Amino acid sequence: MNLNEQLLQAFIQVIQSAKIYSLNHPQFAAVINQLWNSLTTYFSQKDKFILGLVDQELCLENQIFFDLSAKASSFVQFLKERGIEKIEFSAGLTLKELETFVTFLLNPQSKTEKDLNHQLKLLGVEHIQVGKLKASFTSSLSPMEKKAKFDSRYEAALHLATSGFEKIMIRQELKMVDLQFTALTLLESFSGNYLDLISPSRSNQETPSSTPHVINVAVLSMYIGSQLGWPKKVLIDLGVGALFHDLALLVEKKLLSKHKNFSAPPPDLLPAYYGASLLIPYLSELGPLPLVIAFESHLPYNLQAYPDRPPLRPPHPASQIVAISDAYDSLIHDQLVHNKFAPSKAISKLLHEKGKKYDPFILEKFVEIIGYWPLGCRIKLSNGWIAQVTKINSQFPAKPVVEIIHPPGPTRYLDLSQEKKLSIKLALYPAQSDFPQKH
Repeated sequence: MNLNEQLLQAFIQVIQSAKIYSLNHPQFAAVINQLWNSLTTYFSQKDKFILGLVDQELCLENQIFFDLSAKASSFVQFLKERGIEKIEFSAGLTLKELETFVTFLLNPQSKTEKDLNHQLKLLGVEHIQVGKLKASFTSSLSPMEKKAKFDSRYEAALHLATSGFEKIMIRQELKMVDLQFTALTLLESFSGNYLDLISPSRSNQETPSSTPHVINVAVLSMYIGSQLGWPKKVLIDLGVGALFHDLALLVEKKLLSKHKNFSAPPPDLLPAYYGASLLIPYLSELGPLPLVIAFESHLPYNLQAYPDRPPLRPPHPASQIVAISDAYDSLIHDQLVHNKFAPSKAISKLLHEKGKKYDPFILEKFVEIIGYWPLGCRIKLSNGWIAQVTKINSQFPAKPVVEIIHPPGPTRYLDLSQEKKLSIKLALYPAQSDFPQKH
């Protein structure tokens, strides 16, 4: 690996670490010192280090790093969201300036290029300049452009997750900060956008393909955790555990194909065992919670399915969030495949397992947050009107606040918990409604 690629990878890792750890955390200190050392070596040979973006590719000194760009698609998206297409580091840069610049980058910017560089100077950053993309305001994007931007983010997330899974499956070296950054990227990019994630174009197979399904479950789980007020570190652990909750089938097939005499765990524990076992080598770096989640998310709350085993404590609340999110996503997927989109029925099925498969308290909180009709869901009211869910009533999760889409007219909102004569008749299948989804 040449010095240019080392610098790019070191800078990417600094941004990943800064989004996960506090700036005084030893992990962040280690990676920023690594970047600093690489820059010091670089500046002994040249006066400037210019990182640029050409479309979706990372470049340095007229060299485009196609392979690295594919692996760092979320980092490219990170810069594009801030309207930055060029970062220029100059000789004389101090470690303090570098730390200040990283902090500056973490805050989304909406200023002109001139204002950005002026602000950097006010912060004492004299040896870094940025170039800003022209006209990069999301609010001016058309619906098709917004969809394209969302799809680009989704493809980047798929690549991140798939890359991590493949590395662990073949026992290739994987930095845990990459897994944690994947979870954080999912949280920041898709939290609250569940219906967009399960669009029919991504739900056209009889069985959920592993990667989109685990992404959905991770996003849904972290969203629930965030609404419960859990701290970011726990949310990241929740996301990592969710990402590994369903890798069992792939691992089982590989092991059984290679080892005919392989002694597998009991069938009902296969998913739990394999998902968790893959994380054991990383226990010291990740901590116990992701491993616990990956194992327990397939265990029932009451544990009555295991009478011959020693008494166990109930599954961790985080494990139950993943278990419920897993079941919910599978139920919704099945509905979409069979053109019977009815999210309220998915909730009813979950409630049927209350106290058996699922912790009553966690399940109730899930329903209060997601509702019988999730955010963005288009519904038909009992009077024939078409509306879209804009807010969940936690006290009345079956009666959300909706915005009337049809008949057309001035913007109108209805709180269905206050409407005695109106009720929801059905949910509209996402791809078949003639009325555009509002954002």
